[in-house]
Amino acid sequence: MERFDTMLEAAGFAATLCKSWSFATSNDRYDVKGLLVIAETSDSENPIDEDSFYVVSPAGAIGLCEDGEDIDWLFMSDNAPNEDLPLTY
Repeated sequence: MERFDTMLEAAGFAATLCKSWSFATSNDRYDVKGLLVIAETSDSENPIDEDSFYVVSPAGAIGLCEDGEDIDWLFMSDNAPNEDLPLTY
C-alpha cells in the first residue's frame, strides 16, 4: 500500500491503477475526473490532521488512516470490488 498526505495525491496515484470507483457507504460511482474533483474539494474544505494520511491499495481503493492506525476505506476500486483490504495500517 502506498501512503499520501492529501486525498488529491492519493486519487492521482489511484487513477494510475483504476479508472472507476464506488463510494464505500453508498452507491455513488466516480470516474477519474469526478474522483479528482472530489479529492481536491475535500482537501480544501476538510484537510486531515498531521497524524493522519491516505492509503491506496494495489487495486486502487482509497482509505483514510486517522492517527496512523485504523483504515476507513472511502473509495472502492471497481477493478477489484472484492479486494481483501486491511483494517489497520
